Amino acid sequence: MKLWRSIYMIKQALVSVIIVGHDSKNDLRECLTSLKASSYRNFETLFVDNCSTDGSAGFVKREFPWVKVVQNRDNIGYGGGCNVGAKYAQGDFFVFLNPDTRVDRNWLKELLKVATADKRIGACGSTVLFWNGKIIQSLGGVYNRETGYSLDLGFGKDRTGYRLNRLKSFFHCCGVSLLVRAEVFRKVNGFANDYFLYFDEVDLCWRIRLIGYQVFSVPSSVVYHKISFKRAHSAKYRYLIEKNSLETLIKNYELLNLVKYGSLVIFIRLVACVLLAIKGKNSYSLAILKSFVYVVRNFRKIWYNRQRVQEYRVVTDKDSFKRHFVFPFTSLLHIFRTEVMSFLD
Repeated sequence: MKLWRSIYMIKQALVSVIIVGHDSKNDLRECLTSLKASSYRNFETLFVDNCSTDGSAGFVKREFPWVKVVQNRDNIGYGGGCNVGAKYAQGDFFVFLNPDTRVDRNWLKELLKVATADKRIGACGSTVLFWNGKIIQSLGGVYNRETGYSLDLGFGKDRTGYRLNRLKSFFHCCGVSLLVRAEVFRKVNGFANDYFLYFDEVDLCWRIRLIGYQVFSVPSSVVYHKISFKRAHSAKYRYLIEKNSLETLIKNYELLNLVKYGSLVIFIRLVACVLLAIKGKNSYSLAILKSFVYVVRNFRKIWYNRQRVQEYRVVTDKDSFKRHFVFPFTSLLHIFRTEVMSFLD
């Protein structure tokens, strides 16, 4: 009976695929062409143009007239653009998809199969592979409480070494392709508007879990992403990751854990700041310092956002941080030493 109900819901559910781009014209043809070929047909597509200068909006209107185009007067970042798209979306589910992707034919069908099987699932994400389809970007995400950083499992590993067939709950899923129930998205007030780029999906999934929903990774839903391994560790965007991860833990932890882990995060990052400077990685060291300055200057606003989150919280930190959601600090340190250091700019 449950299977038939799930099948019925899949047939009935309208999905809003929201793509946010800034100067993404060169990527959109492959993305939208692959999306058009999806086996699941009951979806609408919205392209939110963040003040592009390359004619992205006109290109989509001309070449893909079935796509609804929303144009922002300013580049308000990825999360802000997603929130704008959600205001125009009519679907029962929102899928946030990066423009520099191509999707497998069954990617959406597989996401919906999981999302409609259990109403306790608030969000689910795809398996994300790098563009050549051989290397993994994300199988799902875990969180390290000592540093406040998240980690995409499988990152940089050969796809053939993993069995991509196990449905599993995670702390968060990669924002490259992320499905969220529309009602759940609205309950948690969507993405954080001030994150611009990076860590926004970690924050969103954390808040979704705080209101009692689960987050699942769907291995049978496959998306290919153009981002390179080296760019993922680039110093150019490190400040945003540092800043946004600090904001996330301040907003979402219970007060005692905020004091406990917040103090530890500050200490470890300061130590990392010194070590990076000694190693000559000054841009990374500066990113950490700038993130602390930002938090101090904007603490009142961040604390206000924290109060909003804590008002709708129904799940304790103890229940929120199951063992398989957390990545040990020793393992994170090992990966940093053996795999990441050589890719830093």
